Amino acid sequence: MRNATVRMSKQCSFISLQFYFATVLFRSEFNFDTVLFRKSLIPKLNRKHRNHQERCAAFRREKMSQEKMKRKLRHEKLRRQARDKGLDSAELIAADDKKELKKNAEAVRLEAVTPLTACRHDGPCNPLAANCACSENGVCSYMCKCDINCAQRFPGCNCAAGQCQTKACQCFRARWECNPMTCSSCRCDKIDSQTTGCANYAMTRMIQKRMLCAPSRIAGNGLFLLEGAEKDEFITEYVGERISDDEAERRGAIYDRYHCSYIFNLETGGAIDSYRVGNLARFANHDDKNPSLYARTMVVAGEHRIGFYAKRRLEPNDELTFDYSYSGEHQEVFELDGKADKKKNQEGKVRKKNAN
Repeated sequence: MRNATVRMSKQCSFISLQFYFATVLFRSEFNFDTVLFRKSLIPKLNRKHRNHQERCAAFRREKMSQEKMKRKLRHEKLRRQARDKGLDSAELIAADDKKELKKNAEAVRLEAVTPLTACRHDGPCNPLAANCACSENGVCSYMCKCDINCAQRFPGCNCAAGQCQTKACQCFRARWECNPMTCSSCRCDKIDSQTTGCANYAMTRMIQKRMLCAPSRIAGNGLFLLEGAEKDEFITEYVGERISDDEAERRGAIYDRYHCSYIFNLETGGAIDSYRVGNLARFANHDDKNPSLYARTMVVAGEHRIGFYAKRRLEPNDELTFDYSYSGEHQEVFELDGKADKKKNQEGKVRKKNAN
């Protein structure tokens, strides 16, 4: 379930909650179910949600204070070591901070793990807990049933609004899109027209740049940007059918005969094929010299999805390209078929992309 809209009726003492879900194939929203609640229950639900948010905020503040204390103790130890050995303490502290940042990023790096599976046991998560999927992932998500003070719970980010697309944001560093259940200060739960909200929430809201498919000088039809974009800004999502590795190999053998394939391999296993069902992102051409986009696998609501982000500042009418990261065998096929495509002015190229 993705979101819910509330419809109130003056003649009825009930509130109708219309739930929606997004299919893997179309990423469109369809009517899923309707649930009725009495109006008298709404204040209780609001209080329960508000109390949960307050507990989450208190837990995040406690975790942040603990991290600050650990960092302070580490720095004091490094200063003593630098004083004893006659070294520059600032360089040691900077190197330690960089090492700790990399360590934290690897601890919550989830793009190489299977899509999130919520644990269903009572109590905190640990290796001794029965049927605990979080012990394998190394971190708990907002979908878990564990206690609010679980030591493995992912605390979310504490960034200011609009500052979530940098390595300072632990959600972006872990390749998670921000979530209103865990992130409180980045305004990911707010919708406004001034683009002052969260910068790491675009795929969840299905917000993308305006684009156009038109003939390209590189090969066949290409994808062009109709509005400007800043560096690292979200452009669009690569949408298609989610298929297994075996199915990708089967389809790839067929597509290779027609010299037209849109299979995008995921490093987490499986692939996305936009040959039959997709969006404009499939028209982006290959450029390994100076690409304008880079692909990034993100965890969105527990599911791995591929987003395209601006590699540099882009202007209107710029062609959108990215590096397909071909393997050796497909690189040779692409070089041969690319020339044929330019002569025939066709869209088709052998595309076996790999997500970073």
